[in-house]
Amino acid sequence: MIWILLLMYLMIPILSVEGVVGWCIGGIGAYKTIKLYKNNIEEKNKKAIKLLIIYCTTALLYNLIVYYITQIVVSKFL
Repeated sequence: MIWILLLMYLMIPILSVEGVVGWCIGGIGAYKTIKLYKNNIEEKNKKAIKLLIIYCTTALLYNLIVYYITQIVVSKFL
């Protein structure tokens, strides 16, 4: 299960508009997921999927904000 989640975090920077922020979001999410699996916490899979949803939503919102700001800047100056 952890390998599937880590591959999903790798997809965040690949699909992201800008590389640096996407890699940061994916890296932080992967780090927290690995840390979650190392600790003896019950319901690891449920919490890991919750983290994945939170970080994917964060990346999606960031990409939407960057897209719309880019559209506004381009329309103002061109």
